[in-house]
Amino acid sequence: MNIFTKLLSLLLILCFNASIWAQTQGPKDVALRYLEDKQIEWGLEEADLNNIAISDYYFGRMEKVHHFYFNQTFQNIKVHNAITSVHVTDQGKAICVSNNFVQKLASKVNVNTPVIDQVAAVQSVCRNLEIPLNNFQFKALGRNANKVTYDKGEISNADINVNLVYQKVNKQEYKLAWDVSIDPIKGKDYWSIRVDAVDGAILDKKSWTVHCKFDHKDGHKHDHSQCSAPSRKTRTTKVNAKVKETNNQPAAVSGTYNVFADVINGSIIPYESPGYGPRNLLVTPHEPLSNPFGWHDTNGQPGPEYTITRGNNCYAYLDLVDDNTPEYSPDGGNTLTFDFPWDPESEPDLHQDAAVSNVFFMTNYIHDLSYAYGFDEASGNFQANNYGNHNTGNGDYVLVEAQDGADLNDEDHENNANFATPGDGGNPRMQMYVWTRSGGRLLNVLSPTSIAGLYQTATANFGPMIANTPIINKEIALAFDDSTEPTLCCNEINNPGDIQGKIAMIDRGGCWFQAKVYNAEQAGAVAAIICNYEDAEETLGPAPQGEIPTIPSVMLSKPNCDLLKSFISEGVSISLELPPNSGPDEYDGDFANGIIAHEYGHGISNRLTGGANNTGCLSNAEQMGEGWSDYMSLITTTTSANFGAEKRGIGTWVSRENTNGNGIRIKPYSTDMTVNPLTFNDVPANTGVHALGTVWCTMLWDLYWAMTELHGFDDDIIN
Repeated sequence: MNIFTKLLSLLLILCFNASIWAQTQGPKDVALRYLEDKQIEWGLEEADLNNIAISDYYFGRMEKVHHFYFNQTFQNIKVHNAITSVHVTDQGKAICVSNNFVQKLASKVNVNTPVIDQVAAVQSVCRNLEIPLNNFQFKALGRNANKVTYDKGEISNADINVNLVYQKVNKQEYKLAWDVSIDPIKGKDYWSIRVDAVDGAILDKKSWTVHCKFDHKDGHKHDHSQCSAPSRKTRTTKVNAKVKETNNQPAAVSGTYNVFADVINGSIIPYESPGYGPRNLLVTPHEPLSNPFGWHDTNGQPGPEYTITRGNNCYAYLDLVDDNTPEYSPDGGNTLTFDFPWDPESEPDLHQDAAVSNVFFMTNYIHDLSYAYGFDEASGNFQANNYGNHNTGNGDYVLVEAQDGADLNDEDHENNANFATPGDGGNPRMQMYVWTRSGGRLLNVLSPTSIAGLYQTATANFGPMIANTPIINKEIALAFDDSTEPTLCCNEINNPGDIQGKIAMIDRGGCWFQAKVYNAEQAGAVAAIICNYEDAEETLGPAPQGEIPTIPSVMLSKPNCDLLKSFISEGVSISLELPPNSGPDEYDGDFANGIIAHEYGHGISNRLTGGANNTGCLSNAEQMGEGWSDYMSLITTTTSANFGAEKRGIGTWVSRENTNGNGIRIKPYSTDMTVNPLTFNDVPANTGVHALGTVWCTMLWDLYWAMTELHGFDDDIIN
């Protein structure tokens, strides 16, 4: 046998052994070997990979991929959010990896034994959240070396979990901490808070509740304490919760729902809102694969457990007093018929049955849709009963609170929605609100057409309010004074000829808002726009003294101001006015299926990004959660009648726009670059979560229609 024959034989043997090795190596081995291979490239020491824990694993039945989420540990204590995910195909190939392991971890930790105990940690959190602990008993429901669960008592909506972790303080320091999760009885935030296990100080504080305050695109909260909100009428509260169990009912698993959706080409397609189509009676709309016993089952036996809007996937109810407690749910009777009246001219308190029924339908629909695409029991979806498909995560159906909030003068209880996502097994909570007439979109660009549409604004609490009678067809003009910062207009304006009879545009800074507007009025302006220096709008507060202007004024975000300024040479005409003075004073977000889909989308992305038990991963500056949620809103309401270039605004109905309006984002969605010119280059300029999310979703929407052109479209989105 010559040397070449020997080499060939050796090569064949090696290839055969490698093939046998690949066949016997499981997906977990592939994932672990991948981490070992990446150790040097990622700058990790061997100790950094020792004793890593699998925090989550599931097999995606649709994509046929094994999803591994590894949590870095030090001496068996997990490092908070140090999650690296490796996704392995059935063929044994790692196709997607996200690395968040800490380099040289051992040199960065402080201690490994806590000084304060779990009780002291909870006490520290309650002091921080101003939760009184009078008569609260620390009753442990379960305990091990690094974790304890306390009974919720009367301070939390859910039991209180306390885990020992390491918390990042800076790049060089990780402190031992107690991770406390608590859902306070009074409040909208479901908190995950790290408490220093040595001295009890608060190290890190994150809310699992995503607040979609649509009136502020960046999601930041601003101090409006000086702003006097308009008076609001009190809503009628229904009593008698009707939470009756019906274990002995006939084995009816189907229901009938009068909701804003229709059957198109044999498939159920929700309307984005009442602006897009009428209500229709849907019979047996549930998907058998994800709901073998229907939407009203919880025990996995024939016959519904509830005839109200409650079942395996969600429990929908009114929460008018904002205490996160079910007050009332409509009852469909033994036939599960949820057909209740709705009048587009009526106020929300007159159609509560219809509202709760609609949000119940839409929440279940999104459950069924996402289930079909892989968000099932194993991956951490929301169900009371996993029907044996996964051993953990039972009991976490969505709590859906319709018309949430009794204090109607609180800005957080209007033009809003939110979704709280604890880890697998904990109940998510969706809160839907009513929308007032103003909606925060008071500036309407009339021309040029390339930038036409409604723009988000904040108003002033001095001078006249924006009224239904608009300032029509007035051009905007830049105002200047003779100072070293002329665009701030803190002094007498020296270009009155440019702004006479027009709307003055002035930059924020240097002096009181009130003084700026008064200076514009003295120069002949009919209104003023204050341009913020960030991507947000804030209420224009008054000066402690000085002349009060008699012209109206608003604040506009920096990106929108920059856009308008870039077109001034073409002559930008705008109007300032309230939305049309027709219809009820309030619109009910429970009929806005697009917003419901958006909120539920937060639950999906929070459970999937870092694994079902790590729902706090989407907190970094450029996270895509808002974009993913807008994408959910779009795809769930798209039919074969739609096309990529058309304008798709988010929340046009609640903003009292027509279906061709811009909606509540910085741009409507469209593949037409003249309608939505956003590209990846726009990421740095849009730092607010909703503005940034619009950029991400714009990319997804372009890709969606590119794939539609390639593969075609089927109205049967689920099957």
